[in-house]
Amino acid sequence: MLFYHECNMKPSRVYRGEVDINDLLSLSENHLVKATDGKLTLVLKRGKVVSGDPEALQEKRKMTIAVYDLKKTLRIRGVEYTVVKTDTIKSTSVAEDLAEISGKYRHAIVVAFGKGCGKTIIEYRDGKMIGAEGDYMKLLEEDSAILDVYEVVSEPEMSREAILKKYRLKEPSEEEIRSIIRSFISRSIIIPEGREVRSFRGEEAFLESILELERGYLKVEFEHRRSPTGYLLVENGRIVGAYRVADDEEHFSNRAYTMIMEDLKKNPTVRVFEVEREEFEKLRDTYPEVMLKDEDTYRDIGEGLREVIEAQVSSIEKVVGCRVRVSTEIGGSEVVYTLDVTVEYPGGILRRSDPELEARVKGEVEELARGAEEEISKRTGVKARVKPRLRFIVKGVI
Repeated sequence: MLFYHECNMKPSRVYRGEVDINDLLSLSENHLVKATDGKLTLVLKRGKVVSGDPEALQEKRKMTIAVYDLKKTLRIRGVEYTVVKTDTIKSTSVAEDLAEISGKYRHAIVVAFGKGCGKTIIEYRDGKMIGAEGDYMKLLEEDSAILDVYEVVSEPEMSREAILKKYRLKEPSEEEIRSIIRSFISRSIIIPEGREVRSFRGEEAFLESILELERGYLKVEFEHRRSPTGYLLVENGRIVGAYRVADDEEHFSNRAYTMIMEDLKKNPTVRVFEVEREEFEKLRDTYPEVMLKDEDTYRDIGEGLREVIEAQVSSIEKVVGCRVRVSTEIGGSEVVYTLDVTVEYPGGILRRSDPELEARVKGEVEELARGAEEEISKRTGVKARVKPRLRFIVKGVI
């Protein structure tokens, strides 16, 4: 049976004065308080009477009062806790008293002293012993022992390294961190939830679903988590936009449409969603890059690109002092162009390369690509991407 024994902590303050039970309750809010007049003894902790008869102190009387600070620190298994001493028990049934202590507190530490086992520290959490220092088994065999009971009131903040070690976690590599960041950043298009109206596999009801849908989208997805997910935006029975995301890559517009149509041949699940007019218009206005573009527009852009580049080739040749051959490729249904630049220049008998000349050419070509992108945007209103690809040929002397 647990009972409160004489506290062996050193009081922070001892004084004599006239008090009643309400004075002692107020004083004990954040302290352990012992009050006695030689006949009546009261012990209070955290605003509650631990022992003694509070009814006997309804009227003020002179008493000697000892005030104890509750908090101190205890270390067990390398971790330091802030604790409050709640009891000292002279136990003649150690196992039973420890079992009662474990069920009384959510988190407690018991410092036990026995003749045979010496000092033993036991930690309990949620009714279970989670750790011990000293000879715990020998403590249970003791005929008697002193048990100091401490309730844990705050736990230390664990460092990153301690958390990783305690839960056996592995620090992610730089590549893993980059991959995680890319996976979040890449999904830049937010598709509204909508109302699901039907689902099917592969191409079985593809055309029918599009023709029947006034405003919404088809979501093309596979069972595997890392597989691509495609969205075909539909308005008045016609596909008007496309977006496809897979891992850390995303595709838009005509390019996405082409890839999703290939995905449909692999028997994915297709879910059809209706979207309110306002939500659909917001999607279209917020992300114009997902809307499909007419193929004739691509041809016009391609011709414009060639005109822009041909007008500047001769000026590049004059700057670098050598022959420059340029060709362009329109990247399928995506507004991406490859600007192939082949530069020939003499390298002497040993055909030595000229890093300075090549760096100058590279700068000129990159400037040309940027200029071409701006010119295309002005002429067509469509944002294009021009990717320069350089090749140098060093000619020798025969």
